[in-house]
Amino acid sequence: MGKKMYFFLFLSGTFIWGCSKSKIPSYLFVDSVFVNTHYQTHGSASHKITDIWVYLNDDFIGAFELPVKIPILEQGNHKITIKAGIKVNGIANTRTAYPFYTDYSEYIDLEENKTINIKPSFTYRPETIFHWTEDFDLAGISFTYSSDSDTSFKIVTNPLAFEGTSSGAAYLYNSTLKFEAISPIQNNIPRSQKPVFLELNYKINQVLIVGIYFDYPAPANQYSLVYLNPTETWNKIYVNLTEKVALKPNSPILVFFGLNRNSTDSPANIYMDNIKLISF
Repeated sequence: MGKKMYFFLFLSGTFIWGCSKSKIPSYLFVDSVFVNTHYQTHGSASHKITDIWVYLNDDFIGAFELPVKIPILEQGNHKITIKAGIKVNGIANTRTAYPFYTDYSEYIDLEENKTINIKPSFTYRPETIFHWTEDFDLAGISFTYSSDSDTSFKIVTNPLAFEGTSSGAAYLYNSTLKFEAISPIQNNIPRSQKPVFLELNYKINQVLIVGIYFDYPAPANQYSLVYLNPTETWNKIYVNLTEKVALKPNSPILVFFGLNRNSTDSPANIYMDNIKLISF
């Protein structure tokens, strides 16, 4: 019959076989995954891996939302490779394998009707370039602020911090209406369609804008990328900058975080941690 291909559809809890319907599958069960980092090089191991992309002997089986029990119509010793999947910009319909995490591979003995539990672990690929990181744990904060920003980041510790010793916090209340924090200038970001991503952990009670400046402070060179919605607990997002940074290949780039409130709005609380600007 030739090479078998499997396409799995789990939207309704069912699956569809490409062929060989009479076979009894073996199963892989994955309920959680891990990221391991060298803190001095990579920073936090915090992640928001929501999916896994699974390969059998380097052939793609499918992408699955965690946790998942995956049927496989093969027996014997086979190579299983798993890629870490994320929601780009936090959007459910833009799921992809995150290019900066390593693959997880192992050889597994598959048996009919047997379920094998695996817990994949990932780390950053060695070729990943960390252009800018801010974890608010060291002396000094690497942000500057726009001339009309009414407040700035302060250091908060436990129980307000996300992890480590501290996180960054900004508060807007009473006559404090605008916040805009700006990263150091980035001159070495690739503009050749190589992946460029911004990672961060955050907890906010009003919408926060994430974007970039070219040649700050010219307002015409400010571009909003994503609007982070309020969240009662800490969240993590992977923001794709690849297309936007290519707009002006010869201009320096600065990342910004901004929030505007009306005087009648409730006070705004912004908490952030583990900011990473990375590329290859």
